[in-house]
Amino acid sequence: MECHNKYKYVVSMIRVAALLMLGSQALALAQTVNWQGPAGSTIKSVHYPKTEPEPFAPAVQMNTLSLQETSATAPYPVPPLAGFSPLVVITTSDKGGDDGIDLEHRLEFQYDGDPLTPAAEPNYIIGIYDSGAMVDLFAGNSVDILGLTGIYMSDTIFPLGGVGGELNGLLSYPVGIFAGSLNTIQQDGTIDLTQLVGHSNVSVVATPAIVCGNGESVTGVVGNPLIAFVKAIIRNDHIINVSHNGTMYSSPDVEILDVDAPSPSYSRSI
Repeated sequence: MECHNKYKYVVSMIRVAALLMLGSQALALAQTVNWQGPAGSTIKSVHYPKTEPEPFAPAVQMNTLSLQETSATAPYPVPPLAGFSPLVVITTSDKGGDDGIDLEHRLEFQYDGDPLTPAAEPNYIIGIYDSGAMVDLFAGNSVDILGLTGIYMSDTIFPLGGVGGELNGLLSYPVGIFAGSLNTIQQDGTIDLTQLVGHSNVSVVATPAIVCGNGESVTGVVGNPLIAFVKAIIRNDHIINVSHNGTMYSSPDVEILDVDAPSPSYSRSI
């Protein structure tokens, strides 16, 4: 009960402070509400200045608008309410260090090395460009497509954990990982290697198939071992739709650049 009253007091003080800042105008318009506040408290009314437009309805009513209706009326692109996954094409090469004790990865702003498979152009996957991933990871069939097998794999087990649980993967020997926009996919289904960037002399994690609770499967992830050293321009107003191996993919355009490369100029910024 003490905690309940304390939060009522805090909410009341916030309301009083807002009224003092707005002056006498703030008393002109009031809306009676019954909103749940923190720790079981209740907000009973909201006050608006005369110069403000009519207040929005509570969020539960706002959500009845469809995404299409919102996009049609908004003067700017509206991203999906659940967010989006920036997708990139990913392929590999055999480029490691110059000797067996070179432990530093190398940024690569063009494809370099020999493919781990007979050819890199048709042997690629579409994966997630994920700043929340601490490793570059490839799962299920992606391991074979990218050639992360045989002599390129060690027997070192790498335990992984996350919101979906835990599993063990295998570490590769140093290889090259290259990524680029879905726009690099050509009409014949191959990718243009000249548009890829990445890093070499880096070990990646290969795992068995990973299937999420919603039925989606993880193909691969380019994570912070690369992302921390480059700049990405993600154009949510430029959506790319492609079909690859019988699956449709949709993603904002992702351009990966040197951190010193100039950024484009935008009409809006945050």
